[in-house]
Amino acid sequence: MRTPLDPEDFDSTEPYLAGTVAEAWERCLQIWIQSPWRDDSYAHGGRVNDFPPGVRGTMYLPSRETVFGRGFIRQFAAEYTFLLGRFTHGSSAEQICAYDLLFFLAMNLYADDEPLPIALRDSTLPVPAVIRAELEADYIYRGSLRTYTLGEVLSYIQTGGG
Repeated sequence: MRTPLDPEDFDSTEPYLAGTVAEAWERCLQIWIQSPWRDDSYAHGGRVNDFPPGVRGTMYLPSRETVFGRGFIRQFAAEYTFLLGRFTHGSSAEQICAYDLLFFLAMNLYADDEPLPIALRDSTLPVPAVIRAELEADYIYRGSLRTYTLGEVLSYIQTGGG
């Protein structure tokens, strides 16, 4: 069972997000890896998002992992190339966490203001198998994506398709 973060703890992200993007990543990754998103399909460890595609909720208090993820993206949005590096060269847990953060970036920070950076929009990196399975199981994405590359998924999310 995921334990939500108490509202008075929302400011507790500040020490974790101090310093460079790499320093903040190392501190936050320890929180994300401990996420209770561990079962047979998530044997590689944590997630940042509370709900994978296909799971909807009417109202909830975001978990600690999600609060730290949103804070990370707000602070380091311009450092998306770091996340691309973790997506490409990190462990499977890092790859999933980087995907979740890039998802936040596409959905929240670029949705209304400007197009996705070319490096994200044109990325031909395939999404991890577990992410592809989630997307294929979700009626919103099923049939809308052809290649399941990072660029295609983020563009679809950013333009309001997801």
